[in-house]
Amino acid sequence: MPKDLYRELSLILDRYELNLKDFHSFAPWLLDLMLLDIATKESNVDSEKSVDLYLLNKAEEMGKQIVSLESEEVQSEIFSSFTLETQVQTLQKNVRHFKNLPKETEQSGLVK
Repeated sequence: MPKDLYRELSLILDRYELNLKDFHSFAPWLLDLMLLDIATKESNVDSEKSVDLYLLNKAEEMGKQIVSLESEEVQSEIFSSFTLETQVQTLQKNVRHFKNLPKETEQSGLVK
């Protein structure tokens, strides 16, 4: 990871009382997902009102069988299959635009 990216990411995580050293074994794509999770929590998006959760609850109410389309393992394999360069570029983009991520999340989600 480039030094400037490491420094910027470290500063962001420090604000949430997280130490980047605790995540040295994480792949860049997993660090990126952490940032997106933080941004979602910082936004006014109500994850309880997501379309997928609504449909899941309706299916459960109707006694329908729930079959996942992809597991966490499959998602992990997909993200891991990206080149290290692509993973770092994506992480770098989100680190540099982190202050805008909560607002962008709100624009694509359901506001509380």
